[in-house]
Amino acid sequence: MGASLADATAMAQAAQASEQVNLVGFNYIRTPATQLAHQLIKEGVIGDITFFRGEHTEDFFANPNAPATWRSSGDSNGTMGDLAPT
Repeated sequence: MGASLADATAMAQAAQASEQVNLVGFNYIRTPATQLAHQLIKEGVIGDITFFRGEHTEDFFANPNAPATWRSSGDSNGTMGDLAPT
């Protein structure tokens, strides 16, 4: 996640030295849409990318009468449990 290998190495060393749990969640990297975008970019099908604006929307809470689920429970699984890879 660093801007360079040196930055990333320093971040990893700081995390290890802290003796704390460290996690970076790369969410949705294996979805079909993401994989197709990766393939098109890698193959040069869409040319050089000079700008990107994206939006990810869900309808989990579209029904205000639906009961609460684990996504809204506030425990440690919440967003990271939903979006982070296994």
